Amino acid sequence: IQEQDEALERERTASAARLRETCERYESQMQAARLRLLADTDIKLEQAAAAIREEKRKAEVALEAAETAFKHREAQLREEFAREKEAVERAHQRALDHAKAAAQEERSAWRAAVTEKIKRQALEREEQLRAALIKERDAEIDLVIQRLEAEQQAALQAAKER
Repeated sequence: IQEQDEALERERTASAARLRETCERYESQMQAARLRLLADTDIKLEQAAAAIREEKRKAEVALEAAETAFKHREAQLREEFAREKEAVERAHQRALDHAKAAAQEERSAWRAAVTEKIKRQALEREEQLRAALIKERDAEIDLVIQRLEAEQQAALQAAKER
């Protein structure tokens, strides 16, 4: 009986050691998974930031192109205006000055509207990207947590069965 008790105690000690080793491996795997998840999240955040910077750069390029085209068109209109001005009688000068002032105000309003629209679109896109990345990150974290919990339950169940 004493030999059986000693054998039983050795088996308990061996089982406890195996359980500790399994727990340590599980903890190590969980830590490695956390680190991988953090690294993946950092990469995705950097990619999102790069995409936002690229969107902003494209918006700036588009704005510069629009301003260049506008300036070119403005120069063309000024030349036409100068030719027509020479042909117009003095009485029409006041009406022409009035039209020029209105056109300048319209240009300023157009520039402001285009600039505001581009800024608004860039901000909306940035918010959409942030929301999508946060949602994706949270979903991935939830999946990892669920998997780790399932593995833990399986390990605990296996340990209980032993």
